Amino acid sequence: MFNVSRAWLQVGFIYGVDKMPNLEISGASSLAGILQNRFGWRYNDLFDIPLTHATMTMKSLLLTIGYALIAVSAAAAAWHARNRDRRFLLAAAAPWLIYFTVFPQMHERYLLWAALMTAVAAAFGPGMVAFHLLLTAFSWIMGINQMLRDMGAERFGRDISPTFGRSLYDFTQNTFPDSGWATMLICAVWMWAMFSPTMRFRRPKNLHNHAECSAHGLVPLPVFREREG
Repeated sequence: MFNVSRAWLQVGFIYGVDKMPNLEISGASSLAGILQNRFGWRYNDLFDIPLTHATMTMKSLLLTIGYALIAVSAAAAAWHARNRDRRFLLAAAAPWLIYFTVFPQMHERYLLWAALMTAVAAAFGPGMVAFHLLLTAFSWIMGINQMLRDMGAERFGRDISPTFGRSLYDFTQNTFPDSGWATMLICAVWMWAMFSPTMRFRRPKNLHNHAECSAHGLVPLPVFREREG
């Protein structure tokens, strides 16, 4: 139509998907990685939907679950933003975590975006911060494992120890794909926290009002007035 090129669609979105028809790619410890490497599921294997006579491919099933969870996160983000609730931060970060954890055809490096976005956990205390730090650690482990595999583990860290690179590679490799169980648990708790009343917080409408700010445990902002004359 109108002789417009489809190269942007083909190269940007279709090529990568068709090039690597696997549930997981490059050692991604996620739900797809566990299904492929622990239970033998493949990209186009058919899954029987319970209580129906319908089937769908494993790829389609994971995409359906992922999109549904992202839709829930978007609705939660809109609701919390309307109510001036800090849980908006959790809902805004959730899609990045869901994207790596649930979707098929993930590279290991995609967890980096979730590790970055979940830094909003600092607004919710040590427990949520621990989840952020774990995701950061998992992202580093998968990333260094891929680099050691590509560059040759034996050549890494020779000035420290002749076996340092190989030992580090073996350690990171042994976490694959089962660290994905922890990632899925973090994702589930994160989704729960989006709706948990214990995480609720509403910013006072008037940040200059002493009584209203004190009720929220905040220090009111000073009021600046222009000098007369």
